[in-house]
Amino acid sequence: MTFNWTPEYSVRIAEIDAQHKKLFDLILKLEDCTRSPNFKAIVKDVLEDLMEYVNIHFETEEDYFRKAHYTDSKKHQAIHEEIKLNLNSKINDIFSRNVIALDVIGLHNFLTNWLKNHILEEDQQYVESLKKYHDL
Repeated sequence: MTFNWTPEYSVRIAEIDAQHKKLFDLILKLEDCTRSPNFKAIVKDVLEDLMEYVNIHFETEEDYFRKAHYTDSKKHQAIHEEIKLNLNSKINDIFSRNVIALDVIGLHNFLTNWLKNHILEEDQQYVESLKKYHDL
C-alpha cells in the first residue's frame, strides 16, 4: 500500500502540512520497523515518538483554532481527544503482552486509515476559517 503525503492532503497552511507530512513519515517508520531484525527493541521508541508527535500536532491545530476563533473547534478537539485515547489504548494493549509484528501492522493500518480520513474529512472543514485568519 502506498502511503505518502500528496498535495490532495494539503490544508494550505505550511506548518500544518509539514506536520501532516511528518505524521505520514512516522507511520511509515512504524511499518518499516516490523521488518527489522531487532523489531522489539525499536518499536517502543517509534510508537513513543509517534504518540508524542500526534500530541504536538493536535496542540498546533488547536492553537490555530483559538487564534482564528474557529467556531467548530470544540467538535474538532473532541475528535482529537478520541483519537488520543484510542491510540493510547491500542499502544498499551500491544505492550501489555509480548509485542509481535502483526500487532504493529494492525496499528499501522488503523493509523493509515485514520490519518487519511482525518485530513481529507475533518481537517478540510477548518481550511476556509483558518484561511481567512491567516490570509492564505
